[in-house]
Amino acid sequence: MEPKLNILSPDPGTVHQISRSLRCTPFTAKILVNRGITDTRQAQTFLNATLGDIAPPSIIKDMTVAVERIAKALADGEKILVFGDYDADGITATALMQTFFQATGADIEVYIPHRIMEGYGLKPFHITDLAIKKGVNLIITVDCGSSSHQAAESCRQAGIDLIITDHHQMPDPAPDATAIINPSRPDCPSGLTALSGVGVAFYLIIALRTHLRDQGFWRDTPEPNLKQYCDLVTIGTIADIVPLTGENRIFVKAGMAMINNICAPGIQAIIKAARIKRKPLTAEDVAFAIAPRLNAPGRIDHARTALELLTASDTDQTGSMARTLDKLNTKRRLIEEEISDEIQQMVGSDSTLRHNKAALVLAHRKWHQGVIGIAAARAAKRFQMPVALITVNKDISVGSARSIPGINLYAAFSECADLLEAYGGHAQAAGFKIKTHNIDRFDRQFNYIINRQMHPDITKRVLNIDAELTFNDISEQLLDELEMLQPFGESHPEPLFIARNVHVHSSFCINNRHTKMMLMQPASNNKQPVESIRFNTDPNQPVPKHFVSIAFRLRRNTWNSNNRPQLIIEAVLSA
Repeated sequence: MEPKLNILSPDPGTVHQISRSLRCTPFTAKILVNRGITDTRQAQTFLNATLGDIAPPSIIKDMTVAVERIAKALADGEKILVFGDYDADGITATALMQTFFQATGADIEVYIPHRIMEGYGLKPFHITDLAIKKGVNLIITVDCGSSSHQAAESCRQAGIDLIITDHHQMPDPAPDATAIINPSRPDCPSGLTALSGVGVAFYLIIALRTHLRDQGFWRDTPEPNLKQYCDLVTIGTIADIVPLTGENRIFVKAGMAMINNICAPGIQAIIKAARIKRKPLTAEDVAFAIAPRLNAPGRIDHARTALELLTASDTDQTGSMARTLDKLNTKRRLIEEEISDEIQQMVGSDSTLRHNKAALVLAHRKWHQGVIGIAAARAAKRFQMPVALITVNKDISVGSARSIPGINLYAAFSECADLLEAYGGHAQAAGFKIKTHNIDRFDRQFNYIINRQMHPDITKRVLNIDAELTFNDISEQLLDELEMLQPFGESHPEPLFIARNVHVHSSFCINNRHTKMMLMQPASNNKQPVESIRFNTDPNQPVPKHFVSIAFRLRRNTWNSNNRPQLIIEAVLSA
């Protein structure tokens, strides 16, 4: 189905003002205005903000309480347990905490649960079987804990203080903890709800370092340079698909600069194992090459493998561990493809699944519990509808769901709470547990709720076009300015352009999957063909000689020391 075009029309006067003030092309000014940046000061901040421009940690609820309790633990030599999550956000947050606390000389333990054997989040048995036995006085969660009511009660009974750092939706009531640092809690005034789990953990470390400085802690101990931690913050932030605006954009800009210069040995090893040769690396490389390899152990083995890599300093050791992650990621991808093929067969054999339902709820006894989340994401994108996949077990089954823009999964799960044993997550991604005999009832109720959120245009793919671009408009200056707008990601997408009346000068197939083309535009004064590539094309379909319109992203091709513009074709259009 051809996507629906939404050609953005920013105010011409505002575009002219920003273009003149920044001395940038009108196209770059249009992109900025399209992103809600409507004056020169906003634009300068967006382009040039540094770590010094982030909001102060003190505006986050419970930050002062948490910092003072941790400082006491450091002063008294108490044993601290950092408890993390098994995805890339949680792993990087745990590595961040471990690295910082080691720099303080703290008595520190770190722990990440096994996804399948233990499940998500801090549980009572972690207190009785781990914390008490190890003599822990203080537990700090990262990227989890907001729903750990029973574990919080176990902490209270054991005389262990609990500090929760998280970013997931907060239930009501909240767990009974010493401090809950979560910008998503209703009574937090910070407005920093877009932070990832590692972003929240980084804020705690920023506040703690300052507090320790005020106490004179660093007189005899080297004070850590927190900018050097931004590579970890960047990877977790990008992996969790949070908006790359505000503080997240600042963190990721700083972190990408580190990743492209001097980063942790473990991250260097992942880059090498992933065979990323393009320089400089972009947020896209982190999202599609680095993050999946960090996520893979937690999905099909144990996430501690990724944590050990991120905190290792021996380069020989990191190379071996990175290759292990690479193999696990390959295995994960094969399992995911198998599940996706089975979903396609199930949907294809039952037309009512797609045409009479607002959401897909599919269950299978053999689906790998650690991979159903990414398989659900792929299915949601393919079918343009929310998808919940369930790994069926004897009594309690485990599910993972992914949504489409405009449909709030967490809100829908809240309305299905009477059928769920547990649930948590975001508007676009959520996990849950359900009694196996309730799956059919959940399917009906979930579809009823999702159907209420639906409207006619919600399932149509929409392309937001930033500007019409002729081949004459492609210049070194524009390429430079597009690079200045990076990093691109959630809520700050890579600019999308449209060009009309385009002829195909030549074409050939790459790896039997992608089509490389040299394009010309008769109306353009540029008589040199422009390089382009269209990914995931059918090699059996002939390439047309002419396109009415193309939607594309404009990049600089630096492969093999080249330096030329390249169009990444997003869609071929009939108008």
